[in-house]
Amino acid sequence: MKIRQKLILGFAAIALMVAAVGFVAVETSQDVLTESIGKGSVALVTQVLTHIESDVYAKIEHLQAYAQSLAQKPSLIRSNQVFEELDNVQAYIEQQDQAWTAAGSEELTDFMNDLINNELSEDIRNELELSEFYREKYGHEVYAEVFVTNSYGANAGQSQKTSDYYQADETWWQKAKQDGLYVADVSYDRSAAVYSVDICVRIDDESGHFLGVMKAVSNIDQITHIIDRAATEARDEKGYKTLQFKLLSRDLQVIYATQRYKFLESLPPTLAASLENVPDAQHRLGATGTANGLLRLDDTLIAFVRSKGYRDYKGLGWMFTVSLKTREILAPVRMLRNRMLTIAGIITGSAVLLGLILANTIAAPIDKLTVAVSRMGAGRPMSTIESHSKDEVGQLAETFNAMSEDLTRTTTSMDSFYAANRQLSKKNQQLEARRQELREANQRLESEINERKQAENKLRENEHKYRNLFQYSGDACFIMSVSEEDGARFTDCNESTLPLFGCTSRDQIIDQGPEAFSPPMQPDGTPSEDKARQLTMAAISGKAQRFEWEHRRLDGVHFWVDVSLCRIDIMGRPYMQAVVRDITKRKQREQRFAEAMAQIRRMNRLMTGREQRVIEMKREVNALLGELGREPQYQSVLDSEKTNRALERAGEGALQQGAKPMMT
Repeated sequence: MKIRQKLILGFAAIALMVAAVGFVAVETSQDVLTESIGKGSVALVTQVLTHIESDVYAKIEHLQAYAQSLAQKPSLIRSNQVFEELDNVQAYIEQQDQAWTAAGSEELTDFMNDLINNELSEDIRNELELSEFYREKYGHEVYAEVFVTNSYGANAGQSQKTSDYYQADETWWQKAKQDGLYVADVSYDRSAAVYSVDICVRIDDESGHFLGVMKAVSNIDQITHIIDRAATEARDEKGYKTLQFKLLSRDLQVIYATQRYKFLESLPPTLAASLENVPDAQHRLGATGTANGLLRLDDTLIAFVRSKGYRDYKGLGWMFTVSLKTREILAPVRMLRNRMLTIAGIITGSAVLLGLILANTIAAPIDKLTVAVSRMGAGRPMSTIESHSKDEVGQLAETFNAMSEDLTRTTTSMDSFYAANRQLSKKNQQLEARRQELREANQRLESEINERKQAENKLRENEHKYRNLFQYSGDACFIMSVSEEDGARFTDCNESTLPLFGCTSRDQIIDQGPEAFSPPMQPDGTPSEDKARQLTMAAISGKAQRFEWEHRRLDGVHFWVDVSLCRIDIMGRPYMQAVVRDITKRKQREQRFAEAMAQIRRMNRLMTGREQRVIEMKREVNALLGELGREPQYQSVLDSEKTNRALERAGEGALQQGAKPMMT
């Protein structure tokens, strides 16, 4: 193969290798982008489902707290006492239930009106329903219906008319009585005419005696509002028009979707089978107790998460998914691939053309030299070679001309000819070696340039992501340096930090320590500076810390925060990252709740003491009348004593029967 052909093929090979490297880089970028978007989507659905579960958990906590206060309501206690005095409780309940269900859906009997408007019903409406407040805030009622039964399963108080009067034959009532809490899966509530999740809570008095069950019909519009808001934010942030959310039941039936759907319709068989049979390698268990994963089906990327509950709430086994069309998320990569192919074609053509030009530049003098050597070998008159280049080829031409002149002068001196020939061979070897070095250096340079560009792009991308997460977080975020001498010192903070600490600029925070924004002592009696040093040194050793802390703003106002503290390494040096969330309102609500409960207990003890004194005085009057031979004046006291003795005997029997399951 001639030198001209070798040079052209060499440049073409280099151009093709550059194109191949670019193509591989684009394909790799496509896989990396798909994986990155998939992980982000898994994190997104996990966050939204956690929000939904935490919303349900907050309602459960609220209802459980309210159930404790209901145990003190005289109206609920009276309802149980009235039913205890009936001769045939079940017959009475069945009679009222038949009359209740026989009435029209819009009809309210006197009995219904009395029940709906009694003291307990008014308290329920004031505490839980708050229709106007929730409708103004969310556009819908959070609790569509709330009612309370006594220990016999009969309605004792309700926010509105229910479909029936007797509830003890219902599964939710029995499970709530048995387990203390029952949360029913989403369904259509005929009585309230809404799609809802029913939350049922057992009511016990302070001694643990069963008083009844409260059922709250929670409208799922609150859940759909969370999903719609998350979908809008995700589309605005990512710009993906094909992004769709689905909330599925345990049996993979659609509860809600951001596109057109039917309530509790089944998924397409292919999609349902894929979600049920995703390999274990594509699942992982998150920190919130959710099993999540990623699935690629045809041209759709699906991220999914199945709930395992929230805190001590076991959840309903719902699954939440987000789907994206791959043609949309990979559109930038495909555009880049097309551009890369175009550029590669241009580079290949340019390389071939450049190789042709260089080949002609190098090969033309060599061809002339070859012709001259052939003439010399044939014994014909020798001629000189014209060459104006200063490179090795030009030097070779000059050497040949000199040799030709020497041979002309001394045709009998063959040694000079052999020497020139050896010198020519040596120059050719040097030229070939230089060509090889040039090709290797060019390849190394191309590889280093590509690797450096990829590293720089990756570094800029990671830095941009971290800066966005840090600056635009809704929580206050700090970066702190830590040393044995100075302790922790703030080196950076985000915008959310300034209003939380009452500052107007970062300069008021930077180079300060946590103790500068804390009272001298924490509520547990520990000096703030000592406790801050202890926590930061534990975190800098690699043990992440989470704790509650009392801070003090620049204006002297104290407030409570929840702090998450962990170690990060920046440029090879250890730093601390702190995420701070204001929990002052929660602490204030807890304090007010404790004070209210203490006041209620004091009032109950005071009222009970007065009633007992009146009964004792009536007993003394009855005793004096008996000594005078007269009939007792206060017959109700005697009846009450008989009733109390009967209740005591019945209570002792009930306690003996109830002790058996308590011991198991």
